[in-house]
Amino acid sequence: MKADFLHTDPNFRSTLAVSVMANHELKDEFQIISNLKIHTYLLLGENAPTVPLSYLQTVPNVTKLIELQDCGHYPSLEQPEAFQKILEEVAGEVF
Repeated sequence: MKADFLHTDPNFRSTLAVSVMANHELKDEFQIISNLKIHTYLLLGENAPTVPLSYLQTVPNVTKLIELQDCGHYPSLEQPEAFQKILEEVAGEVF
């Protein structure tokens, strides 16, 4: 993964940083998700170092919060089979 990161276009990383900001301020993702009028699924690896499960459980209007056991921040890379199964289940629920 480190090699892939080092080979990405630096412009992508700067563009990504801008995409999470509005008027040079971070967007309030809690508020954005809270106001969505669509099915919203959140997937979290139980060992993810970023956002604790207890915080995500407070986000209103989440259709389902899925915690993947024995997983960190990158479920699609760390547990691709389990990630694929979750995608299939979610697709089955919304279609």
